[in-house]
Amino acid sequence: MAVQIQLRRGTAAAWTAANTILADGEAGFETDTKYLKFGDGVTAWIYLDYSTVVGTVTTSAIVDGAVTTVKIADYGVTSAKLATSITLAGTPTAPTAGALTSTLQVATTEFATTADNLKANIASPTFTGTPAADTATVGTSTTQLATTAFVATEVAALVAAAPAALNTLNELALALGSDANFSTTVTNSLSLKAPIDSPTFTGTTTLSHTNITGALVVTGRLDAQEIREYVVDSAIGVVAANVLTANYMAGNIYWINTAPSANFTIDLTNPPSDDLYAMSITVVVLQGATGYIPNGFQVDGSVQTLRWSTGTTPTPTSTASKLDVFSFTLIRRAAAWVVIGSAVLNF
Repeated sequence: MAVQIQLRRGTAAAWTAANTILADGEAGFETDTKYLKFGDGVTAWIYLDYSTVVGTVTTSAIVDGAVTTVKIADYGVTSAKLATSITLAGTPTAPTAGALTSTLQVATTEFATTADNLKANIASPTFTGTPAADTATVGTSTTQLATTAFVATEVAALVAAAPAALNTLNELALALGSDANFSTTVTNSLSLKAPIDSPTFTGTTTLSHTNITGALVVTGRLDAQEIREYVVDSAIGVVAANVLTANYMAGNIYWINTAPSANFTIDLTNPPSDDLYAMSITVVVLQGATGYIPNGFQVDGSVQTLRWSTGTTPTPTSTASKLDVFSFTLIRRAAAWVVIGSAVLNF
């Protein structure tokens, strides 16, 4: 004879409403959820846990679509009932998230590959588009990336205020004649030039229509087609207070076209003072009715002994409009002057 066992049963709502306390070991079945609880004689229905399935539930035992959120009671599934980790076997698949997605969605291999392709390698990276970086300060010399702003600033500092025609290396090269040894070339070229101040020439020197201001020293023979000397006219050579101031820098021939009124002294100013040199000056005097001569000589205000070549002082021409010419040779030696005079009279 078959034995039939019936369990206490009712819908989930009915059980919850009754909140029955089952006897120890007594079973209660929810007819709509198909869940089962066992009592302990003291705990009310809503606080009892659903009975767990002993054994293994395989995917073949679960009909597709049969497990829904409606069939899982919130109070029936707790964290303690859930596995802390899930081990998947085979080749599971999942939807691929969009590029740059940053959520808890499972990342597929396709998503990871796409994300990796958007990154540059740390070693020898290749960038596309318009990559940006911090701009280093002027003068930085490290392995930091050089932005276009840094390069532009450095180039501007290098060019500074250079004119437009000389602000590129090519323009500078052309200006230097594309000569890699420009400094040596210029130095060698300058070594063949004489300075403007006190130049020294060698070999055969040719001067054509050349004005030389100051002293010209010639060592050796000087061939000249013509030498002209400056004449200092009466505007400068007028005798004042019986002194003719003869500026050697203005010329060495002094023409007095206003008849002097007494014998006078010649004061030669600004002559060169190098030892062992000689120079000469000439004084032309337009005489009046009574003639007068230079009977004294000074150099820069210092009185000199005047020696006449004839041994005697010449006698001037006492005829109006006659010319007397006085020549003086000055020899410089031992830091002293020797002055020798001569006269050609009555022209």
